[in-house]
Amino acid sequence: MPDSNNSQLVGYRFSIQKRLAIVAAIAVGLLPMVWFGWKGIVSSICLVICGILLVVGKRGLAVTLFVLLAAGQFFYPALDGGREAILRTGCQNNVRKLAIAIHGYESIHGHIPPPYSIAADGTPLHSWRVLLLPFLGEQALYDQIDTDKPWDAPVNIPFHDRMPEVFCCAATKYHSKWRSTGNTTAYVVVVGSGTPWRVNKPPSLTQMPNGTSRTIAIVESENHRIPWMSPADPDLETFMDNLDFSRPHNGLLNFSMFDGSVHALGNDSREDMKMLRIADRK
Repeated sequence: MPDSNNSQLVGYRFSIQKRLAIVAAIAVGLLPMVWFGWKGIVSSICLVICGILLVVGKRGLAVTLFVLLAAGQFFYPALDGGREAILRTGCQNNVRKLAIAIHGYESIHGHIPPPYSIAADGTPLHSWRVLLLPFLGEQALYDQIDTDKPWDAPVNIPFHDRMPEVFCCAATKYHSKWRSTGNTTAYVVVVGSGTPWRVNKPPSLTQMPNGTSRTIAIVESENHRIPWMSPADPDLETFMDNLDFSRPHNGLLNFSMFDGSVHALGNDSREDMKMLRIADRK
Protein backbone atom coordinates (compact mmCIF):
# COMPACT_ATOMS: atom_id res chain seq x y z
CA MET A 1 0.00 0.00 0.00
CA PRO A 2 2.74 2.53 0.82
CA ASP A 3 4.38 1.71 -2.52
CA SER A 4 1.15 2.56 -4.33
CA ASN A 5 0.94 5.90 -2.54
CA ASN A 6 4.57 6.72 -3.35
CA SER A 7 3.95 5.86 -7.00
CA GLN A 8 0.96 8.18 -7.16
CA LEU A 9 2.94 10.96 -5.49
CA VAL A 10 5.82 10.61 -7.96
CA GLY A 11 3.37 10.63 -10.85
CA TYR A 12 1.66 13.75 -9.47
CA ARG A 13 4.99 15.56 -9.07
CA PHE A 14 5.98 14.58 -12.60
CA SER A 15 2.70 15.92 -13.91
CA ILE A 16 3.23 19.23 -12.11
CA GLN A 17 6.78 19.49 -13.52
CA LYS A 18 5.48 18.83 -17.03
CA ARG A 19 2.83 21.49 -16.67
CA LEU A 20 5.37 23.98 -15.39
CA ALA A 21 7.65 23.11 -18.31
CA ILE A 22 4.82 23.77 -20.78
CA VAL A 23 4.08 27.11 -19.10
CA ALA A 24 7.79 28.00 -19.30
CA ALA A 25 7.88 26.99 -22.99
CA ILE A 26 4.90 29.23 -23.74
CA ALA A 27 6.44 32.13 -21.81
CA VAL A 28 9.76 31.85 -23.67
CA GLY A 29 7.98 31.39 -26.99
CA LEU A 30 6.03 34.61 -26.54
CA LEU A 31 9.20 36.71 -26.19
CA PRO A 32 9.45 37.58 -29.94
CA MET A 33 5.89 38.93 -29.88
CA VAL A 34 6.57 40.95 -26.73
CA TRP A 35 9.73 42.42 -28.26
CA PHE A 36 8.74 42.85 -31.92
CA GLY A 37 4.98 43.23 -31.63
CA TRP A 38 2.86 41.93 -34.51
CA LYS A 39 5.97 41.04 -36.56
CA GLY A 40 6.91 38.44 -33.94
CA ILE A 41 3.55 36.65 -33.89
CA VAL A 42 4.56 33.87 -36.33
CA SER A 43 7.89 33.33 -34.56
CA SER A 44 6.16 33.19 -31.18
CA ILE A 45 3.64 30.62 -32.36
CA CYS A 46 6.39 28.44 -33.83
CA LEU A 47 8.56 28.70 -30.70
CA VAL A 48 5.63 27.85 -28.42
CA ILE A 49 4.87 24.77 -30.51
CA CYS A 50 8.56 23.79 -30.48
CA GLY A 51 8.67 24.08 -26.69
CA ILE A 52 5.53 22.01 -26.19
CA LEU A 53 6.82 19.33 -28.59
CA LEU A 54 10.06 19.13 -26.61
CA VAL A 55 8.20 18.78 -23.32
CA VAL A 56 6.03 15.93 -24.62
CA GLY A 57 9.04 14.14 -26.11
CA LYS A 58 8.55 14.96 -29.81
CA ARG A 59 12.13 16.16 -30.26
CA GLY A 60 12.33 15.35 -33.97
CA LEU A 61 9.31 17.47 -34.84
CA ALA A 62 10.53 20.26 -32.56
CA VAL A 63 13.96 20.38 -34.24
CA THR A 64 12.39 20.32 -37.71
CA LEU A 65 10.07 23.21 -36.92
CA PHE A 66 12.89 25.20 -35.33
CA VAL A 67 15.13 24.69 -38.40
CA LEU A 68 12.31 25.87 -40.70
CA LEU A 69 11.78 28.94 -38.50
CA ALA A 70 15.51 29.75 -38.52
CA ALA A 71 15.68 29.34 -42.30
CA GLY A 72 12.78 31.74 -42.71
CA GLN A 73 14.74 34.45 -40.95
CA PHE A 74 17.32 34.41 -43.75
CA PHE A 75 14.68 34.92 -46.45
CA TYR A 76 12.83 37.66 -44.59
CA PRO A 77 15.27 40.50 -45.49
CA ALA A 78 14.99 39.57 -49.18
CA LEU A 79 11.40 40.79 -49.10
CA ASP A 80 12.38 44.29 -47.98
CA GLY A 81 12.82 45.77 -51.46
CA GLY A 82 9.36 44.81 -52.70
CA ARG A 83 7.76 45.65 -49.37
CA GLU A 84 9.26 49.15 -49.36
CA ALA A 85 7.87 49.86 -52.82
CA ILE A 86 4.39 48.84 -51.66
CA LEU A 87 4.65 50.94 -48.49
CA ARG A 88 5.88 53.96 -50.44
CA THR A 89 2.91 53.60 -52.80
CA GLY A 90 0.56 53.46 -49.82
CA CYS A 91 2.08 56.66 -48.45
CA GLN A 92 1.77 58.37 -51.84
CA ASN A 93 -1.90 57.42 -51.97
CA ASN A 94 -2.36 59.22 -48.65
CA VAL A 95 -0.81 62.50 -49.78
CA ARG A 96 -2.81 62.25 -53.02
CA LYS A 97 -6.05 61.93 -51.02
CA LEU A 98 -5.06 64.99 -49.00
CA ALA A 99 -4.43 67.01 -52.15
CA ILE A 100 -7.80 65.97 -53.58
CA ALA A 101 -9.46 66.96 -50.29
CA ILE A 102 -7.91 70.43 -50.69
CA HIS A 103 -9.75 70.70 -54.03
CA GLY A 104 -13.00 69.80 -52.27
CA TYR A 105 -12.42 72.47 -49.62
CA GLU A 106 -11.50 75.09 -52.24
CA SER A 107 -14.60 74.36 -54.33
CA ILE A 108 -16.82 75.30 -51.35
CA HIS A 109 -14.83 78.09 -49.69
CA GLY A 110 -13.22 79.68 -52.75
CA HIS A 111 -9.68 79.23 -51.42
CA ILE A 112 -7.43 76.51 -50.03
CA PRO A 113 -7.67 75.94 -46.26
CA PRO A 114 -5.54 78.14 -44.03
CA PRO A 115 -2.73 76.31 -42.22
CA TYR A 116 -4.86 76.63 -39.09
CA SER A 117 -8.08 78.25 -37.99
CA ILE A 118 -7.99 81.14 -35.53
CA ALA A 119 -10.26 82.54 -32.82
CA ALA A 120 -11.50 86.11 -32.86
CA ASP A 121 -8.52 87.15 -30.73
CA GLY A 122 -6.06 85.47 -33.10
CA THR A 123 -5.48 82.34 -31.02
CA PRO A 124 -4.63 79.32 -33.22
CA LEU A 125 -7.36 76.68 -32.95
CA HIS A 126 -7.07 73.70 -35.32
CA SER A 127 -4.74 72.60 -38.10
CA TRP A 128 -5.67 72.29 -41.76
CA ARG A 129 -5.93 68.53 -41.17
CA VAL A 130 -9.01 69.07 -39.00
CA LEU A 131 -10.49 71.46 -41.56
CA LEU A 132 -10.16 68.80 -44.27
CA LEU A 133 -11.97 66.06 -42.31
CA PRO A 134 -15.35 66.59 -44.04
CA PHE A 135 -13.63 66.13 -47.40
CA LEU A 136 -11.89 62.93 -46.31
CA GLY A 137 -15.04 61.02 -45.39
CA GLU A 138 -14.67 61.99 -41.72
CA GLN A 139 -17.69 64.26 -41.27
CA ALA A 140 -18.80 62.39 -38.14
CA LEU A 141 -15.43 62.95 -36.46
CA TYR A 142 -15.39 66.61 -37.50
CA ASP A 143 -18.86 67.17 -36.03
CA GLN A 144 -17.69 65.87 -32.64
CA ILE A 145 -14.70 68.21 -32.42
CA ASP A 146 -15.36 71.61 -30.87
CA THR A 147 -13.79 73.78 -33.55
CA ASP A 148 -14.54 76.94 -31.58
CA LYS A 149 -12.06 75.88 -28.89
CA PRO A 150 -8.31 75.16 -29.26
CA TRP A 151 -7.20 71.72 -30.33
CA ASP A 152 -5.70 71.04 -26.88
CA ALA A 153 -8.71 72.28 -24.89
CA PRO A 154 -10.04 69.62 -22.45
CA VAL A 155 -13.12 69.04 -24.60
CA ASN A 156 -10.94 68.16 -27.61
CA ILE A 157 -8.29 66.02 -25.92
CA PRO A 158 -10.27 62.76 -26.42
CA PHE A 159 -9.86 63.22 -30.18
CA HIS A 160 -6.07 63.35 -30.10
CA ASP A 161 -5.94 59.55 -30.29
CA ARG A 162 -8.48 59.31 -33.10
CA MET A 163 -6.24 60.33 -35.95
CA PRO A 164 -7.61 59.09 -39.29
CA GLU A 165 -5.39 56.59 -41.07
CA VAL A 166 -4.93 58.91 -44.06
CA PHE A 167 -2.57 61.02 -41.91
CA CYS A 168 -0.30 58.05 -41.15
CA CYS A 169 2.42 56.93 -43.57
CA ALA A 170 1.97 53.27 -44.55
CA ALA A 171 5.62 52.56 -43.66
CA THR A 172 5.23 54.15 -40.23
CA LYS A 173 2.19 52.04 -39.51
CA TYR A 174 3.92 48.87 -40.79
CA HIS A 175 6.97 49.38 -38.61
CA SER A 176 5.03 50.34 -35.48
CA LYS A 177 4.87 47.62 -32.84
CA TRP A 178 1.16 46.92 -33.19
CA ARG A 179 0.40 48.55 -36.54
CA SER A 180 -1.14 51.57 -34.84
CA THR A 181 -1.50 54.96 -36.50
CA GLY A 182 -0.61 56.82 -33.31
CA ASN A 183 -1.61 60.45 -32.80
CA THR A 184 1.19 62.29 -34.62
CA THR A 185 1.74 62.81 -38.33
CA ALA A 186 4.65 63.53 -40.63
CA TYR A 187 2.35 65.01 -43.30
CA VAL A 188 2.89 68.75 -42.97
CA VAL A 189 2.49 71.96 -44.91
CA VAL A 190 5.06 74.72 -44.98
CA VAL A 191 3.56 77.98 -43.76
CA GLY A 192 4.36 81.64 -44.17
CA SER A 193 3.86 84.61 -46.45
CA GLY A 194 6.23 83.13 -49.03
CA THR A 195 4.11 79.98 -49.38
CA PRO A 196 0.47 79.28 -50.31
CA TRP A 197 -0.22 78.27 -46.70
CA ARG A 198 -0.96 81.56 -45.00
CA VAL A 199 -3.54 82.33 -42.35
CA ASN A 200 -4.65 85.63 -43.87
CA LYS A 201 -6.16 85.43 -47.34
CA PRO A 202 -5.09 81.92 -48.42
CA PRO A 203 -5.11 81.75 -52.24
CA SER A 204 -7.46 79.86 -54.49
CA LEU A 205 -6.05 77.20 -56.80
CA THR A 206 -6.17 79.66 -59.69
CA GLN A 207 -4.11 82.23 -57.79
CA MET A 208 -0.83 80.31 -57.85
CA PRO A 209 1.57 82.00 -60.28
CA ASN A 210 3.56 78.82 -60.91
CA GLY A 211 0.42 76.77 -61.40
CA THR A 212 -0.94 73.91 -59.30
CA SER A 213 1.36 71.38 -61.01
CA ARG A 214 4.46 73.35 -59.97
CA THR A 215 3.51 74.19 -56.38
CA ILE A 216 3.96 71.71 -53.53
CA ALA A 217 0.95 71.18 -51.27
CA ILE A 218 1.66 68.41 -48.73
CA VAL A 219 5.10 67.16 -47.70
CA GLU A 220 6.11 64.12 -45.67
CA SER A 221 8.84 65.01 -43.19
CA GLU A 222 9.69 62.87 -40.16
CA ASN A 223 11.80 65.67 -38.69
CA HIS A 224 8.67 67.80 -38.41
CA ARG A 225 6.28 65.18 -36.97
CA ILE A 226 3.54 66.82 -34.87
CA PRO A 227 0.20 65.94 -33.22
CA TRP A 228 -2.30 65.69 -36.06
CA MET A 229 -4.66 68.35 -34.68
CA SER A 230 -1.91 70.79 -33.75
CA PRO A 231 -1.65 74.14 -35.59
CA ALA A 232 2.14 73.98 -35.54
CA ASP A 233 3.33 73.20 -39.06
CA PRO A 234 6.86 74.48 -39.81
CA ASP A 235 7.67 77.73 -41.54
CA LEU A 236 9.82 77.70 -44.66
CA GLU A 237 13.14 78.46 -42.96
CA THR A 238 12.63 75.88 -40.20
CA PHE A 239 11.57 73.25 -42.72
CA MET A 240 14.56 73.73 -45.02
CA ASP A 241 17.04 73.81 -42.12
CA ASN A 242 15.81 70.45 -40.79
CA LEU A 243 14.99 68.60 -43.98
CA ASP A 244 15.80 64.89 -43.70
CA PHE A 245 15.41 62.37 -46.52
CA SER A 246 16.58 59.30 -44.60
CA ARG A 247 13.20 58.24 -43.18
CA PRO A 248 10.94 56.41 -43.68
CA HIS A 249 11.48 55.55 -47.37
CA ASN A 250 15.22 54.93 -47.60
CA GLY A 251 16.29 58.32 -48.88
CA LEU A 252 13.06 59.39 -50.58
CA LEU A 253 10.53 61.98 -49.50
CA ASN A 254 6.89 61.88 -50.67
CA PHE A 255 4.93 65.01 -51.50
CA SER A 256 1.89 66.07 -53.51
CA MET A 257 1.35 69.05 -55.78
CA PHE A 258 -1.77 71.16 -55.62
CA ASP A 259 -2.99 69.51 -58.82
CA GLY A 260 -3.11 66.15 -57.01
CA SER A 261 -0.02 64.64 -58.61
CA VAL A 262 2.38 62.81 -56.29
CA HIS A 263 6.18 62.61 -56.44
CA ALA A 264 9.16 61.32 -54.49
CA LEU A 265 12.41 63.25 -54.19
CA GLY A 266 15.84 62.26 -52.96
CA ASN A 267 18.49 64.36 -51.27
CA ASP A 268 20.06 65.10 -54.65
CA SER A 269 16.84 66.89 -55.64
CA ARG A 270 16.78 69.23 -52.65
CA GLU A 271 16.61 72.23 -54.96
CA ASP A 272 13.14 71.13 -56.09
CA MET A 273 11.90 72.12 -52.64
CA LYS A 274 11.78 75.64 -54.07
CA MET A 275 8.34 74.63 -55.31
CA LEU A 276 7.13 75.15 -51.75
CA ARG A 277 7.26 78.86 -52.42
CA ILE A 278 4.69 81.03 -54.13
CA ALA A 279 5.19 84.51 -55.57
CA ASP A 280 2.56 86.94 -54.34
CA ARG A 281 0.53 88.51 -57.11
CA LYS A 282 0.61 92.27 -57.27
